[in-house]
Amino acid sequence: MQAVAPADDDRDATGVRRVRLVERLVRSADRALVVMAAPAGYGKTTLLRQWAAEDDRPFAWVRVESEHDDPAALFDAVICALDAVEPVRHLHSSASRSFDVVNMLWGMHIGAALATRRVPTVLVVDDVHKLTNPSALGVLGAVFEHLPAGTQLVLAGRSEPAFELLGGSARDVMRLGVAELALDGSETRLLLSAAGVSVDNGDLEHIMARTECWPIGLAFAAAALVDGGDIAAIMGAAGATTGYFRREVLGPLDDATVEFLTRTSVLDELTGSLCDAVTERSYSLRALERLDRANVFVVALDARRRRYRYRALFGEFLRDELSRREPETIPALHRRAGAWYEQHGPHDHAIKHAIAGGDTDGAARLLWGETGASIGRGRFAALRDTLTALTDDQIARHPLLALAAAAIEVAEGHAEDAANWLWLTEHGHGNARLTPDDVHEPHVALLHALLGDEGLARVEADVDRSFDGDDERSPWRALGGFYAGLVRHLTGDADSARARLDEAAVRSAVLWPAIHAAAIAELALLDADAGRWDDASTHADRAARYVDERRLGDYPLVAIVPAVAAVTAVHNGDAAHARQQIAHSEQLVTGLGRVAPALRAEVRTTLAWTRLQLGDTTGVRRQLRDVRPLLASMPDANGLRDRLAALDADVQAITDTIVGPLALTVAERRVLSYLPMHLSLSEIAQRLFVSRNTVKSQAIAIYRKLAVSSRGAAVTRAQELGLLEE
Repeated sequence: MQAVAPADDDRDATGVRRVRLVERLVRSADRALVVMAAPAGYGKTTLLRQWAAEDDRPFAWVRVESEHDDPAALFDAVICALDAVEPVRHLHSSASRSFDVVNMLWGMHIGAALATRRVPTVLVVDDVHKLTNPSALGVLGAVFEHLPAGTQLVLAGRSEPAFELLGGSARDVMRLGVAELALDGSETRLLLSAAGVSVDNGDLEHIMARTECWPIGLAFAAAALVDGGDIAAIMGAAGATTGYFRREVLGPLDDATVEFLTRTSVLDELTGSLCDAVTERSYSLRALERLDRANVFVVALDARRRRYRYRALFGEFLRDELSRREPETIPALHRRAGAWYEQHGPHDHAIKHAIAGGDTDGAARLLWGETGASIGRGRFAALRDTLTALTDDQIARHPLLALAAAAIEVAEGHAEDAANWLWLTEHGHGNARLTPDDVHEPHVALLHALLGDEGLARVEADVDRSFDGDDERSPWRALGGFYAGLVRHLTGDADSARARLDEAAVRSAVLWPAIHAAAIAELALLDADAGRWDDASTHADRAARYVDERRLGDYPLVAIVPAVAAVTAVHNGDAAHARQQIAHSEQLVTGLGRVAPALRAEVRTTLAWTRLQLGDTTGVRRQLRDVRPLLASMPDANGLRDRLAALDADVQAITDTIVGPLALTVAERRVLSYLPMHLSLSEIAQRLFVSRNTVKSQAIAIYRKLAVSSRGAAVTRAQELGLLEE
C-alpha cells in the first residue's frame, strides 16, 4: 500500500543488523521471487527494512490486511504501491473494480499494468499469511508471472503461500525460513551487548539453546538479564514472552485450535495417534499438519512430517496456559498419555506421564518392569532421571519404587544406599512393604545376594532362591544365573558353575547384553582353569566383541570381560594387549564399589594371576591386598582360597628365584628404602648415621644383585620384585 517502508513495527524488532542476510538479499536481484516464511518474532519486517536501506532499487510495499482477501482490493493495493515508485500506465488502479473476478482475468490486466515498467523494483507483500482466498493468491500469481526484468516479488509472512496458486511456477525462488532467520552466535552476542549484558561462551550457548535462537525471544532474554536478572523471567504470568505468545500466536487462532495446543503441550513429542488419545478427538495429524504449514512454533522431527514437537519456549507457555485455563484436566491428560505409551512405547515416557498424572501404582509397576532390562543392557540413566523426579518420601512409600531404587544403586556400585532402599522395601514406610510371598520376593533375594558379605553360603542361598523363584522370562533370572555360576566357581564347584553360566548366557543373549557378556567371560575363565585354551580364547573374544558392539565398555558389571581378555592375551603371548585389558578391568572393578563382592573377588584374583604371568609381582600383591578382606567375609570360598594360596606361593617363588643367594642384606634393604627419595648419597648417609662411602658401597651391591646399572633402574626392579611399594 506504500511505496516506502511501512512505519516501524516492533513486533519482531531486535535492533540487530542482519548484515549477512542483507548482503545475501542485495545479491539476489537475479531471483524473481523471494519467500520469507517464519513464525512471529523472527524479524522478517525488520530484515526487509534493512534490505531496503541497502539496496539501490526502490521498494514498493503492501502490508496485507483482512480486506485484501478480496482480490480486487489486493489488486488495488499492488497497483498503488507500484504507482508510487513509477506511474502505472494503461491502467489506473481504480479500474480494478470493473474486473470480472469470477473469470479471473488478472493475468491480462496485470500484464498490461506491468508491461511498460522501466524501473527495476522490489515489490514486498508483507503478512502474506493473512491471504486465505485462492483468488487473492491468484492476483499475486499473476504479478509473479508478469514481472518485468530486474523486478522482484517478495512474499513475507508466517507461512509459505501455496505455489500452485501463484500460477503453478516457483522458478528462481530464494527461500528464507526459520533456519536462516534465527540469530547466530555473533548476532546474539551483539544483541546482548547492545542491552548492556555481558556473557561468557557457556552462558551464550545456554541462552541460545533456551530460546532456540528465536530473535524476539533473545531480545526478551536480554531485557530480563539486565541488572542481573534471570532468563526464566521471560516466562510466567508477567513474562514478556507470555504476553507476546498470547497476542501474536494464540490471538488469531480459533478456540478449538487453542484447546488442542494447550492440551497437547503435556507431550514432549507429538504424533497423530498420541494426540488423538490425549485429546480424545480424531484427526489430530491433520491439525498438526495445519499448524506446521502455518508455522505455529511446531518442529517436524522426521522427513515424512508425522512426528512433531513444540518449540521449547512455546511449549512452556502452552503448559502455563493449560494450568491457567484448565488445571483440572492435567492429571487426566497425563494418564491418557501414559496409557498410550504403555501400549506403544517407550515405557520411560509412560512412567513419566504416570507420575505426572498421579498414578503412582502404575508408575511403580512400569518402572520396575523396565529396571531389570535396563540393568541387563547397561542403560539405566533414564530410570535414574525418572526417580529423581520423585521425592525420597514418595519412593519410600511404594515398595516397588524402593526396590527399583535399590536395584539402580546396586548397578551404580552404591552399596550403602542400595541397602537402605532394600530395607525399606521389606520393612516398609507406613503400611507399604513387600511380603515374603510377594511375586517380587525373588528380586529382593537377588539384591541381597549382590550386597551379601555374610559368606558364600548365604549368598548362594539368596541367589538360588532368586533363580528358582523368578519368572522364566525375567532378566533378573539371567542375572541370578550369572551370579550363581560365579559363586559356584569361587566355592570350587566348576561343573555346577558351568551349568548355571550356560543357562544365563542363553537367556541373556538378545535382550540383556551386559549379563550375556559377563556370563561368556566367566565361561572362558572356567575353560582356562581346565586347560582348554582354545575354548577360553573363543569365549573371551566373543565377550569382548559383544561389549564393544553394545558399547558396554564403561559398565562395571562387565569388569570380568577385560580381565579374562587379559588372561587369554598373556597366554597367547600378547603382553601389550594384556596390560591394556588389565588397566580397563581395574577401572571397571573400582566402579563396583562395595557391591557384588563375589564378582570383585573373581576379577581381582584373575588380574593378580595375569600380572604374575607378566612378572609384575608388585601388581599381584596389590590385587591380593584388595582380595583378602573379601576372602575373610567368604570363609567357605574354597576355590578362591586355593587360587590365592597358589598365587602367594608363585610370588614367593619368583622372589626367591631372582634374589636367592644374592639376597639383599638388612643394611642394603635400609639403603634401598631411601633410593626412591630425592636424596643424595650423603643425605642418605646422614639419616642412617653411616659414612657416605658405606652407603655408596651398599648401593653398588644393590645394583649388582638386582642386575641393574642405575639408581632409577634399581628402584623400578625392586618395585617389580615387591621389595618396594610403588
